[in-house]
Amino acid sequence: GSVSVMVRNIGHVTAQYTLGVGNCSGNVFPIMAQTLSLRPRGTLIRSFDLNIQDVAEERIVQCDVTLRDAKGAITDKKIVKFRVTSKVLTNDTQGGNAPTGGGASVDGQAPPACSRCEWYKISCFLIHGCWWQPLVYVSIAIAILLGIYYFFGLSSRSSEPKLHVIH
Repeated sequence: GSVSVMVRNIGHVTAQYTLGVGNCSGNVFPIMAQTLSLRPRGTLIRSFDLNIQDVAEERIVQCDVTLRDAKGAITDKKIVKFRVTSKVLTNDTQGGNAPTGGGASVDGQAPPACSRCEWYKISCFLIHGCWWQPLVYVSIAIAILLGIYYFFGLSSRSSEPKLHVIH
């Protein structure tokens, strides 16, 4: 379950506070305090998740709600009481289908960072330590350009007229 706490700043300046729920009876696990900033005359509602151990029967639980200022001094403290009821767990079938392989886990490995970079994003390669990959792309481009040059360069030389000078 959860507990919701409403806080109002009755001062004239915006202030930072720490709101905590603690010192609970009835096997309540510790609850993380929350930091909040409130405008003058501002109101906030904060929720705190409750985890309670061994709830076998309905009972009343009591907790302290404490508001501390930025220096850690207690500015307000209230005692809250709430009813806790037992929760009936049913461990029945959840429905749905298991993956093939008898419910074994499936490899969820993300693709390597280098393969996620677009070929033209050099900064991505440098950030992920894939500096060698742009060199591969440049080498391929140079090889293609050289191939085109030699193909057209040699074919244009062979089509030049050949002159024979006779003495």
